[in-house]
Amino acid sequence: MVICQECKTGVDRVMAKAKRCLQCNWKKAQADLKAYRKARPVAMKAYSKLHTSIQRGDIAKLDGSTLCVDCGESARHYDHRDYMRPLDVEPVCASCNIRRGSAVNAA
Repeated sequence: MVICQECKTGVDRVMAKAKRCLQCNWKKAQADLKAYRKARPVAMKAYSKLHTSIQRGDIAKLDGSTLCVDCGESARHYDHRDYMRPLDVEPVCASCNIRRGSAVNAA
């Protein structure tokens, strides 16, 4: 049995690195996500507009048939280079998305 660092209860299942029970780990993840979204309002609006366009069918869903513009692998993400232009995106694979780094106007 292991003791959760947050709630100090004994649990059988603990997140390996976080050393928290599943419930405390979930609460921490939700709080972190809320803080992340609050710190990046321009990016969140851009993501929202992109998601709406995908749902309407204006921009293609990434179903595995779209290729990464950088390497030609299957695209998994749409990459913003400028969050002030929310629908100006390019399909990229996960590794190319990381390699490209942050967009401008990320705050």
